[in-house]
Amino acid sequence: MKTDYNSSFLLTLVSDTIKTVAVTFNPDEPNVKQYTYMTILEGLEVGQDVIAEAGSDLSLVTITEIHDEPQVDPHAAYNYKWVVSTKGRDARKNQAQLHAMEESALKQIAKAKRNSERKRLKEELSESFDLDALKSIKLGGE
Repeated sequence: MKTDYNSSFLLTLVSDTIKTVAVTFNPDEPNVKQYTYMTILEGLEVGQDVIAEAGSDLSLVTITEIHDEPQVDPHAAYNYKWVVSTKGRDARKNQAQLHAMEESALKQIAKAKRNSERKRLKEELSESFDLDALKSIKLGGE
C-alpha cells in the first residue's frame, strides 16, 4: 500500500524539535479563525505575539494554543508555515535557516523513501526471479 504524506507531517515525524501552535491574525475579533503553524522556538506562551510566515511575507500573529504534540494533517494539500521569530530583527534570518533545514530534511526523507522502495521491490522480485543470475548480466561500461 503506497501512501503519500504531506511534507510538513513527515518533518514532524523525523524531528522531535518541531512543535505546532495555533495562531490568529486578529486576536481581538470575536470568532476569529485560528491557523496551525510549525515552530522550533522554545519558551513560547499563549497570548504571545510572534512573527510568522503569511503568504510570501511575514506577519505579526498571536499564539492562542500550544499543542502537546504536533497537529499536522498528514494528507493536507498544503505545507504548514512557520513561526519564525519572537523578535522582528531575527525573522528573515530565522526564516532562511528554517527553510534550509526543511529542504535538507525533505531530501533525506526522499532518499530514505527511495531506498526503502528499492529494498521492497528487490524482496518482491526475489520471489519471482533468481536475482543472483540477473546480477551477472553485463550492462554498458561494466
